[in-house]
Amino acid sequence: MDKKWKTIKSKVVSENRWFKLIKDDIEFQNRKKGEYNFVKPADTVCIIPLLENGKTILVRQYRYPLKEFLWQIPMGRIEKGKTIEEAAKDELEEETGYKAGKLKKIISFYPSVGLINELSVILVAQNLEFKGDKKPDETEFINIKKFEIKEVLDLIDKGEIKDSFTIIAFLALKDRISKK
Repeated sequence: MDKKWKTIKSKVVSENRWFKLIKDDIEFQNRKKGEYNFVKPADTVCIIPLLENGKTILVRQYRYPLKEFLWQIPMGRIEKGKTIEEAAKDELEEETGYKAGKLKKIISFYPSVGLINELSVILVAQNLEFKGDKKPDETEFINIKKFEIKEVLDLIDKGEIKDSFTIIAFLALKDRISKK
């Protein structure tokens, strides 16, 4: 029988504009007590921009914890008070300069179930209109590049794209394309 763990006490250990670090005192199914720490970020939107010519756009930025530059799909937090679609449109325009005319959700997932309670939603953006320069946050230094879908899938296969959000997004997209 499934029985949830019981939260005895919950404390925010640290907090910034991106996430909270939570420490919970808990009781397991067997009534033993323990401690569980996890990160509580905002949920995220991830966008696969599809241009009229069949290409897509990836963003390249430095990821400090890895000390690496990575190619990724545009993505960002779902701010309080915004819908998934509003957040996706804002992130796409902020990171690429393109405005989406049409958005379609293709998959949602939990990226790291043992450590983070984040839900990530992946959408395909179509009917794109270039609105001008990107407008990244003050901590984002982004380069963008257009890729063929096959080229992105090849980079994933070669291990050159390592970002899990991007990998999940393009494998989900590939699956949908192959079913048509």
